[in-house]
Amino acid sequence: MYTIGETIKKIRTSKNLTRESLCSNMLSVTTLKRIEKDAINTSFYNLEYILQQLNISFDEFIFIRNNYQLPQKKQLIFEFRELTSISVDGEHIEALISKYKTYLQNFDDKEISNRLYFLKALLVINQTKDLKQGTPLVEHIWSSLEKLDTWYWADLQILSNIFYIFPMKEAESIVELLLERVNKYDSFNNAERLYIALLLNYIQVLMLNANYHKAYSLVDKAITFAKNKKMYLHWANAIAKKGLLEKILHYTNGDLYIDQAKQILKVIQEPKYLEDLEQDIHTFLSSKTDA
Repeated sequence: MYTIGETIKKIRTSKNLTRESLCSNMLSVTTLKRIEKDAINTSFYNLEYILQQLNISFDEFIFIRNNYQLPQKKQLIFEFRELTSISVDGEHIEALISKYKTYLQNFDDKEISNRLYFLKALLVINQTKDLKQGTPLVEHIWSSLEKLDTWYWADLQILSNIFYIFPMKEAESIVELLLERVNKYDSFNNAERLYIALLLNYIQVLMLNANYHKAYSLVDKAITFAKNKKMYLHWANAIAKKGLLEKILHYTNGDLYIDQAKQILKVIQEPKYLEDLEQDIHTFLSSKTDA
């Protein structure tokens, strides 16, 4: 890993920029020179100004500083995001738990610690197929956050992962607050993806708990949002859910929506999600057909 000063100098010289071209009455050449030599610690204000002049974001600066690799924490979070289903292979979960434990031996990091608790809950759920077995591992996270009037990005992310582990009434309360509070972040980072994933997961949980009418009341919102944002995988997912719900509720266009979802998934070449849709058809409709 480069130092902050080395990274600034590396970027500046690669852009053929002189120190004088970066400086103004906001920052002197002498100060910049000392920052690049790591002779002084730069303030947040100065670093923000320098990166603005270099046309580099904070995230990109950290990436370059780490020799064009994700820092360890960001890599752990990236791998965490790959785990999106309670049917994830147990060995995969255990391997990631091991990485998280190793990281926490060296760093006191609440965000990573909370994600580790979720991974442990996920492993228990994977082994027992019982959501209730995972609740004790994550309930302290919700207990600490439910008292707060403001949730920040890390809070929103972890709650969007753990809400379904709680009893249905409590899960609904968490999601209603999440959907409201994530709106503050609508132009931040991947907030749009968090919102649509949360909404679709909520619909899925409602369906698994046979709350079909409430799920149906939300599905058009998911379809419209995903379509407007050109999130075609989520769009197909939402359309498929509408098809399933129409058939469960004995409405008229269930098969039409399911076929439309399948066509979208074929066009965007997502065979895994086609398999998941077939599994949902079996889960939600086979008993209805048998009956």
